[in-house]
Amino acid sequence: MFRDETRKVVRKAKAKEMERNASPEEDTLTKPSQPCSDRSPKVYSPQGDIELVMRNPSPPIEDCAISFFFHHDASAPRSFSRGFLDILPAIYRKELNSRGPLPEIITAISLAGISNLQGAPDVMIAARMKHTAALRVVNAALQDPASAKADSTLMTVMLLGLFEVLTFSTLTVFTTLT
Repeated sequence: MFRDETRKVVRKAKAKEMERNASPEEDTLTKPSQPCSDRSPKVYSPQGDIELVMRNPSPPIEDCAISFFFHHDASAPRSFSRGFLDILPAIYRKELNSRGPLPEIITAISLAGISNLQGAPDVMIAARMKHTAALRVVNAALQDPASAKADSTLMTVMLLGLFEVLTFSTLTVFTTLT
């Protein structure tokens, strides 16, 4: 059995609206939060002039980018060989806890790829910072004869070239030629 509760619901809604209009000070405290552009709720202060944005915890962009890279590039099932990318996940797992250059360059490549996909220049800045860190670490690794021969160092040098391909800009070529 169903009842028509429309009139009762309309009366309750009007009563709540009248309460809100009657006490504007309380309205700032109990005002329902509107979603921000990033869908985070806003919290209003009693003064009304300060707006705090509460964010939900999310994984760092580096973790998301690395996951994207391995899912789409290094671990994607294919019917043909991917060359050096076939052994990249195994070497990466070994080097993850070390201070080697491989995790740094993979993070840089991942961030550059995300930046290119989303057109996000701020992510490209983070990618270039990781690239610089990877260059420092690989330079130190090449100074040591034992680590210079390691698979992870060779993989890092090859991935440095991939980073350059991902971040290639024709504007820099034309400005340096003229």
